[in-house]
Amino acid sequence: GKTVPIIRHPDVRRMLMLMKSQTEAMRALAYVVAAAQWVLENRDAILRLGFDDYVFGDGVSLIEWADRHSDLIPGHAKWLSFELKDENTRVIREGAPR
Repeated sequence: GKTVPIIRHPDVRRMLMLMKSQTEAMRALAYVVAAAQWVLENRDAILRLGFDDYVFGDGVSLIEWADRHSDLIPGHAKWLSFELKDENTRVIREGAPR
């Protein structure tokens, strides 16, 4: 039969497209994680994102890692901690971070 370049085989093209899409997804995730880490460590960035609008607006705000900038959290806030005891058990405690 007629020979064709390997890139012309449907299975090879499908595998290459899968690898390309997974690589692009991992790169995007890495950027999101890096941005989140930067915001967590940068007080000015938190304030520029409109933190006060979220915390002092209507409704409930749940803030992960609030202890990193506890001085920004209103005095009336409820502090909850979540502990993973084992695969099937979680413990939720109310009180200021330790």
